[in-house]
Amino acid sequence: MRYAKGSIAISDVADKPILRTVYSAGHARFDQLFESNFPYSQSKNLRDSLAWRVRRLVQHGFLDARCVPGMPPVLTLGEAGELYLQSEDGAIVERRTRSRGTNARSQVWHDVELFGIHLALRRAGVVGAWQSEAEVRAQNRVASIRFVKEYDAVVSFRLGDRRAEVALEFERTVKSADAYFRIFTLLKDEGQLDRFLFLVPDSKSQLLLRDAAPSHCPRIYVGLTREFQSQPATAPLLDLRSSSTVAFQDCLA
Repeated sequence: MRYAKGSIAISDVADKPILRTVYSAGHARFDQLFESNFPYSQSKNLRDSLAWRVRRLVQHGFLDARCVPGMPPVLTLGEAGELYLQSEDGAIVERRTRSRGTNARSQVWHDVELFGIHLALRRAGVVGAWQSEAEVRAQNRVASIRFVKEYDAVVSFRLGDRRAEVALEFERTVKSADAYFRIFTLLKDEGQLDRFLFLVPDSKSQLLLRDAAPSHCPRIYVGLTREFQSQPATAPLLDLRSSSTVAFQDCLA
């Protein structure tokens, strides 16, 4: 079949994974997209092929390329990509409108850094499955039993013979103590998950979250982002129930 000049044929094998990855991440750099689709590969041919596919997807509106000060151009799902995934997957697929508000640049940084955490944890071999915020949000739209919060991710962690599903929240910048008290209180009503991991930038933030924890706190653990990202198996975590430091494996028990 011949296609009209200027049209595009989307490949289920080569193009759809690109669109799904960018949709799940929200915003992603090209190098992150390459690692996600070709883990452990350094092939120049694969990189050039992916770059060509990304360029044509951007040219036809399936992806949008955005320039954000301080980082290389980032990719996000375009309108045509949104419509394509809706028709192909039969699921709720929505672009992230929140990235167009006054806090747009901060949200882009948050998405890109969270995707970096995702990739690092995959490299470390501690992730069995990763349900992104976009997927959590879509599930909450249609499921009869919903999460109480649209988490940054719901992660099936694995370490040795231990497995657990954990809600992950990446706090690139911390909120107020009152805000965390409200969040922690809300988590008491979570019926689908029984443990929560907050990643924060520094030890002062850990203490802020500790002091904001209500009595009879759920199983909430707070880790330092860089430590957990680089060495998840050995990074210490603060258990808000006891204010004690625990190992990651203890959170999965």
